[in-house]
Amino acid sequence: MKYMIFLRPFGRRLHHLWGRPCPPVRLIKDQEATVLIEFAAGLSFFMVLGFGGAEFINYVTTQTRISQLALTVADNASRSQTGTVLALPQMREIDINDIFKGAELQSSSIDFKLRGKVILSSLEVNSSGNQFIRWQRCFGNGPFTSSFGTPSSSLPSSGMGPSTNKIKAASGTAVMFVEILYNYDPILYASWMSPDAKRMQATAAFQIRDARDLDSGVTNPSPTATVSRCS
Repeated sequence: MKYMIFLRPFGRRLHHLWGRPCPPVRLIKDQEATVLIEFAAGLSFFMVLGFGGAEFINYVTTQTRISQLALTVADNASRSQTGTVLALPQMREIDINDIFKGAELQSSSIDFKLRGKVILSSLEVNSSGNQFIRWQRCFGNGPFTSSFGTPSSSLPSSGMGPSTNKIKAASGTAVMFVEILYNYDPILYASWMSPDAKRMQATAAFQIRDARDLDSGVTNPSPTATVSRCS
């Protein structure tokens, strides 16, 4: 009873403000905002969960694009060549530049030229029967170097590529080996991802489709084209 006496003046003030009766007991037992309070409490959790899902989808999509880009460059490099009926076809600098131009167009949506690098290597067999890289060309401004070797360097007998998936060239032919490295740019959780998690990598390899003048490497006939060097 003493609590009712204490709350009676408060009830009169609410009645004066709202213009309708508001008994003190009804005010104490009012639960109409329960759902709203629960929703507000859980909203932050669902926002973090939703944005995390969006980040995950963007990460997986970007990795897929990187893998597709590696396959496209390797495939195009295995087909590209110019020659005549009197000589074996050759790979030219302008042909490589055209391949890289296609890669730039394909990857423009992820700002690849600024954040990534394509490393195209010609994996062959030297006169001693060892695997080696005859030449190497690059596209992109990303601060990366090849993880598998540099031009003219001898490679293990197992070949070139990740330890679980090595690629070997056969004698008298070549394999166009592509390594792509990319620095992923998170849309929301940049501070939560380590540098290693942001670094994306993909490889692909295609054997050249037809006979090619391998000893000449990459030619640059007149009018000469810019050489897409790796350094």
